[in-house]
Amino acid sequence: MFNTIDDKISSIRKNLGMTQQELADKIGISRPSLVKIENSQRAISLDEGNAISKVLGISLETLLAEEKEETASQSFVKAFKSKDMTENDIEVYIHFCVHVSWSYSINVNSFRCPFIRKQKEQ
Repeated sequence: MFNTIDDKISSIRKNLGMTQQELADKIGISRPSLVKIENSQRAISLDEGNAISKVLGISLETLLAEEKEETASQSFVKAFKSKDMTENDIEVYIHFCVHVSWSYSINVNSFRCPFIRKQKEQ
């Protein structure tokens, strides 16, 4: 059983006998980008998820289905790190979002960020 999307992508790709370059070419991204995805250093976009699932012969729901809440949180961090944000930058951003939500009564639960919801609950 796969614990993360990146594990699933890597394992299915290998089971199909496909190289990273072949998969990257078929989904329209660079090999270095695929390496980052497979190594949990980069989150995938919805378009990339659709393309990956089609090439691997699985549904998008199957590709995303087994990702746990903790892994979703890790995906959030990966997305920010891909924009060269440090752990401290992420913490400052989360603190700001939580502070703004308290000050302006923004519904934090509407955020798709588990970290922000978690901070609000504390």
